[in-house]
Amino acid sequence: MTIEYQMDVPMPESKRRNSVYPWDMPVGASFFVAGMGHNTISGRAQYKTKTLGFKYSMRKVTEDGVTGIRVWRIE
Repeated sequence: MTIEYQMDVPMPESKRRNSVYPWDMPVGASFFVAGMGHNTISGRAQYKTKTLGFKYSMRKVTEDGVTGIRVWRIE
């Protein structure tokens, strides 16, 4: 069996989505995610810490009667 290469075949668009969260925010800034579990957002923050080199802290909070996670950039 011989496999031949082909030229000029366009590559499909990546299915990877851009983050909807502002991970590249300045130190001291924060964002609130309603209804998101701590483990879900924590995993995303850990990934961004590794890729961007930033550090985050998060707390479960209730704002205007809505419970969610607030994420702060600390470094």
